[in-house]
Amino acid sequence: VLSSRTAIFATLFTLGVWVGVYLIRKGYTRYLIGFGIKLFLILFSLYSYFPYLKKKVENRSGVSTRSYIWQAGSSIVKENILFGVGTGDIKDNLRVAYKKIGFEEGLAHTYNAHNQYLQTAIGLGAVGLIALLFLFSTLIAEALSTQNILLLAFVILFGLCCITESLLSRQHGIILFCFFSSVLPIFANVPKTAPARFSSRLK
Repeated sequence: VLSSRTAIFATLFTLGVWVGVYLIRKGYTRYLIGFGIKLFLILFSLYSYFPYLKKKVENRSGVSTRSYIWQAGSSIVKENILFGVGTGDIKDNLRVAYKKIGFEEGLAHTYNAHNQYLQTAIGLGAVGLIALLFLFSTLIAEALSTQNILLLAFVILFGLCCITESLLSRQHGIILFCFFSSVLPIFANVPKTAPARFSSRLK
């Protein structure tokens, strides 16, 4: 977890927003300042007591690398804007793009796009990217309509982490997303009384 700054900050951001909304809805606005101070102390503790994380933040580790990756990926998308290059040819096309810009580290490690939105656009073009965004927005709409805080928090957290990682390009990321997006809807706030068309069948 500590190797992914995005996951840490996205988790704290999602938690902070959820607690803030909860306190406001319950009328505990005066407690927001105390919560903000506690959240700041947690961030400061993470920064101070974990040298590895502190080093990554101060050295901007991964930022310059991703700038080269995203530059190469964007050039591929521009040339294949509608349908992409195909999911099976992403790696080969990235290697060619890395070679063009002289990104030797990318060639050596065969980096993926390190951004799920860019990764999808490379493989499936604008059509695939729209489909991915539609999937996320549909889940968010479902979570809001059923007041499912767990599902909403998961989708937002997953979507934020997709900014710096290609989470759906590997099996564990796909399983993680499919599992929680399927299980968390169970925790929706379902009305206690059954609809009229079903209540007659239960008699």
